[in-house]
Amino acid sequence: MKGTLSHIVVALLIGSSLVFSVPSYSAHRSPAEVQYLVFQIFTAGPGFRTEKNRHAISHLPKKRYIEKTVQDIVDEIGTSDGTQHRLGFALGPLALDHTDEQLRTLVQWAFEIARKKGVAVVLHIDDSKFWLNRDDLWRKPDNVEWLDWDRTPNSGQFLNWGRAWKLAPQICFNSPAVMQEVRRIARDVIGTAIADELSTLSDHEIDQLFGGVIVGWETGLGRDYDTRGSLGYCALTNRGFSRANPPEDPDKELQSALSAWIELWTSSVAAGGVPRGKIYSHTTFQPQSDYLETKQSADGATRWPSSYSDYVGHAVPSIAFGNNHRPGFSTYPDAEFFQLIYKELAQHGSPPWASAEGANVMIHDGPPRIPDESMETYLARMFNHGAALVNIFGWGIPGDNAFRRSAESESSLAAYRKFLNGQPLQEAPLETSYMPSAEALPARIHAMHESVRRYQQRGGDMRKVMRAMEELQRAVPTGDHEKIERALEDVLEIVE
Repeated sequence: MKGTLSHIVVALLIGSSLVFSVPSYSAHRSPAEVQYLVFQIFTAGPGFRTEKNRHAISHLPKKRYIEKTVQDIVDEIGTSDGTQHRLGFALGPLALDHTDEQLRTLVQWAFEIARKKGVAVVLHIDDSKFWLNRDDLWRKPDNVEWLDWDRTPNSGQFLNWGRAWKLAPQICFNSPAVMQEVRRIARDVIGTAIADELSTLSDHEIDQLFGGVIVGWETGLGRDYDTRGSLGYCALTNRGFSRANPPEDPDKELQSALSAWIELWTSSVAAGGVPRGKIYSHTTFQPQSDYLETKQSADGATRWPSSYSDYVGHAVPSIAFGNNHRPGFSTYPDAEFFQLIYKELAQHGSPPWASAEGANVMIHDGPPRIPDESMETYLARMFNHGAALVNIFGWGIPGDNAFRRSAESESSLAAYRKFLNGQPLQEAPLETSYMPSAEALPARIHAMHESVRRYQQRGGDMRKVMRAMEELQRAVPTGDHEKIERALEDVLEIVE
């Protein structure tokens, strides 16, 4: 076999001094369907405020608060006379915390305001995070996730939105009782309420005023609050596994359970009467490079995820795709992240997709900050690449914060107006930070080498690894960052 492992690593380290070219991206042709630019309005109040001393959403916001926020957006941005680019708002979360009547009321309010203001409406559903009011479900061990095969219930979901939040227990995605209730709420409550509103609109008005339904609030399998430990034993048990009969590939099984959960929601919303082409998932993930770099610096103070899949809550990029919905992702201005989305879309036939949540704000490398690149470039990296829906977070959030400054700045307002007026959005090239720098690449190579070594010690098939490593060896001298990253990912996919 050509080249040993050590020779390949040496070649890569030498190649790390190359200057990697970054392709510029031209806009795709204008899509036949409407593209929606919408702004998130929280049912949990400005800045997403849950109840005092408990993270639950029991009360509806004032209707006048929603209407005033929509009017503020219209006043600042203006609307378009065209038909291909529409301004709108997304109302959510519509959560399991809400009663049936509250959910129907939110849908009715949303459509009423959309018709009154002449803007599009999107409904944004939370599928599993906020369900503290449903203790009729989560107090039963069969309906929540377990820490082990002994059915130890999790202590609550760990959520970090700038600070640690302890939510209701992590839901078991394939619990029969939970599935039955989700099917009822998604189909008979939310889905039919939306269908009733759509029936009052003409076909033309539907295209103009209904942007769609986002299903999920970064859907994924969370971690236990007290231990930060991994979960999933309830879902695995319901898939036929046990301590005596463990799964050969737990990650694959949990990804399948998560995918089925998203499909349960989206198929049920569709069964209620919502067009499938107007339904989007909402997942998020981090690149494998983030996992490896963080893993290297982990101090052992918390239980470390066992794999990349575990690190992203088993919401690997492919999870966003399904039979009853279009893909939707959280999108923040990270060059590597956008490249991975483009790659995943291409592998699935380049369907229309959604930025289900996003802001032109850097959130992964310290306190939130506005990047150097403009809102126009941020929007272009979605709308120019097949996005049918972009949902901006930050409008009207109280206080002086990066999210609000980014959403409401004069340059951002100009970018919104440019999009709504049908003018082409100019897109700067993706940052070279997508490809590991000369300083970062050796550390990543070392982490990959360690992963390969552990894989070999476990008795892994080294023939597959060496074939992938040879591709990596051939890719590095070309300086083509996409080929290099793809080859790195192929190696890691085998060994991790």
